Amino acid sequence: MRLGRIANLNHHWELTSESQSPAKMELTLYIKPWCPWCIEAIEWLEEHGYRYKKIDVLSDSTAYERMRKISKQSLTPTLETSSGLVLPDFDVAQLERFMLQHALLP
Repeated sequence: MRLGRIANLNHHWELTSESQSPAKMELTLYIKPWCPWCIEAIEWLEEHGYRYKKIDVLSDSTAYERMRKISKQSLTPTLETSSGLVLPDFDVAQLERFMLQHALLP
């Protein structure tokens, strides 16, 4: 069901926005490998064809500190876009809403 909504959004952009293309930007996903929400976020992003950089904050202390700085918290998953948008501590439904709200397409 969710895949269909993303596909409809892609189709909408193709039909209605000739002068303005949807946002395609770099995504960084901060994770903890054992985190079930992280695993679900990875599966959702991959199922929907998103390219992203995955960073394990348990094995990279610099990345952990960056995640804490940009999100003002320490929970995962946390998604950062190259334009500076941040979605901290989310589930798949929140991820889908964020992607649609900001027209972040694969």
